Amino acid sequence: MADSSRKGPTIKLSHYLSYGIYRGFELLLKPFPMEIVCVMGGLIGSLGGLLLPKRRAIVIRNLRIAYGEQLKHHEIQALCRRTYWNSGANLIASIKANTMRSEDLHKRMEIAGLENMEAARQEDTGFILLLAHMGSWEILVQMHLIIPGLTPFGGLYRPLGNPLLDKLVKRRRQKTGTKLFSRTDGFFTPIVHLKEKGALGAFADQNAGSHGMAVNMFGKITSLTNLPALLHRRTNAPILPVSMCTIGHGRWRVIIHPALTISDKEKTNAAVTTGLCAQAFETMMSESPSDVLWMHGYWKTGTKLPLKIAGIQRNKNLDMLEKATKPFRLLIFAGNAPADSQEMLTELQRLKNYREDIEITLVSEFLTSPDAVYHIKMDSSEPPHIVANHIRQHNLKLSTPLDCAIDFTPDAAGDYILKCSGTTPSFAMRGKNVSASTKNYFSNPENRTLKGLLESLGIDKNITKFSG
Repeated sequence: MADSSRKGPTIKLSHYLSYGIYRGFELLLKPFPMEIVCVMGGLIGSLGGLLLPKRRAIVIRNLRIAYGEQLKHHEIQALCRRTYWNSGANLIASIKANTMRSEDLHKRMEIAGLENMEAARQEDTGFILLLAHMGSWEILVQMHLIIPGLTPFGGLYRPLGNPLLDKLVKRRRQKTGTKLFSRTDGFFTPIVHLKEKGALGAFADQNAGSHGMAVNMFGKITSLTNLPALLHRRTNAPILPVSMCTIGHGRWRVIIHPALTISDKEKTNAAVTTGLCAQAFETMMSESPSDVLWMHGYWKTGTKLPLKIAGIQRNKNLDMLEKATKPFRLLIFAGNAPADSQEMLTELQRLKNYREDIEITLVSEFLTSPDAVYHIKMDSSEPPHIVANHIRQHNLKLSTPLDCAIDFTPDAAGDYILKCSGTTPSFAMRGKNVSASTKNYFSNPENRTLKGLLESLGIDKNITKFSG
């Protein structure tokens, strides 16, 4: 008997409003051809790129990390504009697709790599489709409608914040025969699905923070979910990367790549398999960079513990740091600290030794350090915007952008300069840039030192070096 005391999520007025807007938008788009819908979406996306400068900055940062060594700054800007156009077009197209017949949707797709899926079907289990947020990815959750015989089909599902929209999406997907697995279903339900020779779609390209595993993607350390790796280890189900590229207004190419090559020894270590997934995402995203959802913080710097490497397991993936070819770029503001400031020199050395992927840029008037790769000379007699402009120009010249800044001065003398330079996030011992973790750590007066600041930002005081 069901427990009548259990209550569903609370439905608010805002949920009804957003649900009504969504359904109304669906009705509005229904009579228009997909080509017109995609042009409308592209215009909306381009407008969003102009009106949301902070989100645009995230896109440019991600593109610089991924392609900054190959593309010049004006090319990155152009790719950013194309990304916003395609993102808008793909988003609106997915809404239109919800009201289309499967045969009409199928005509707009080109499928490549079906032989790779057929090879995976020869195994004793099902297979895992490794999906990225690229192209009109919402259509990918209906792959069984596009690719005949792709049944039973299931997908890992993250419930939406709006209960009304969540119920609508689940009802529609399940009506087409899709099995949905969320966290509430537990880990073993998708395992059973795979062992019953089902296909399972898994979006696994976004930053998973402390819940994920540290891997190298595009040469820089990030954190990805290890769920595909764990499912593969438990079921032996092959992992097939699947990408989606725009080839015209309302037309896409779905590419099914060969299954990842994972030895029996490698599959026991989820870090290795997750690293192979990261390499697959590099290949998939590079097929059509403007189709990728770069608005997501793939390499975001934490605002509480920016120096901590999310997803580290010391016995499994510490060596990933040694493989990083793109550094964690850290700006240190030392102000007019004396050249013989032993405390600052000691902590700079500690920073450099702690993370092998760290690259330090030191902003100071007198202090220099062998542990800093770059030095920006400042003159305290000049207006603050002068050194701020030097920092900004330095950042633009780098192939990949600065990740964060730390003000080493005891009086937060760099607050205004760092703000004018646009370097975010910024951290300090006092003032506006004090993080919540620093405030908590400094509640003990003995910790109110430069050493304590670094520990509050993520350095483990019991470890002198992160290395494999």
